[in-house]
Formats: sequence, structure tokens, C-alpha cells
Amino acid sequence: MVPPQRETDELNQIKQEKWFYEFVLPDGTKTESYVPEYARKIHTTREAALRKYLATFGQGFSSALDVSCHEGYFSLVLSDYFKKVIGIDKNQESVGKAARIAKLLGHAEISFKKLCS
Repeated sequence: MVPPQRETDELNQIKQEKWFYEFVLPDGTKTESYVPEYARKIHTTREAALRKYLATFGQGFSSALDVSCHEGYFSLVLSDYFKKVIGIDKNQESVGKAARIAKLLGHAEISFKKLCS
């Protein structure tokens, strides 16, 4: 468990950064996205499609692999349906951000790995 002060420090650091996705944070705020407002709807549209698919066909599996996970947005969605999720990406910065956001949001069932280039 992360000590409260370190968690607060991490939350504040994450809030100061720009992200591709808008993550809902523990205090109810969202990360600041650098994606233009008009283009952000694609994230919620894709999330809804993924959730619909998983509700229909995602039963009976215990783990999922999120290929090209970027900042881990869809890894978090997958964690609602699977006991274990592994996100992989070739970009170390993305993998690092994904691990930080998952940890802050309390998702120990998700791990992230950088692919070798």
C-alpha cells in the first residue's frame, strides 16, 4: 500500500502532466489530455464497443493481453472483466505512465511491460 503522502504527491504529479487519455482520478478530477476536444469522443466510443463485446464474448477467460497499451486506458477497462491484465508497448514512457496510473487507481492486477525494439 502506498503511504498517503506519497499517494498525494503522485496524484499531484499526474495532475500536472498532459496525457493522451482522460483518466478519472481518485479525487474525481481527470487528467489533462493533449488530444483536441473534438477527437476525444473516439475513446469513449471505443470503450463502449469493447465493453459490449466483452459482456457478450469475454466470459470464461481469466487473463487478457493489451497489445500497444499506450497509457493503459483499455488495460483498465479489461481489468473489469479479467483477473489479470498485461499491457505491452514499445514505448518506455507510455509503459511508465500506464504503470503509474494503474497503481494510483489501485489496480494491482494489471502489469505493464516494454517490448524490445
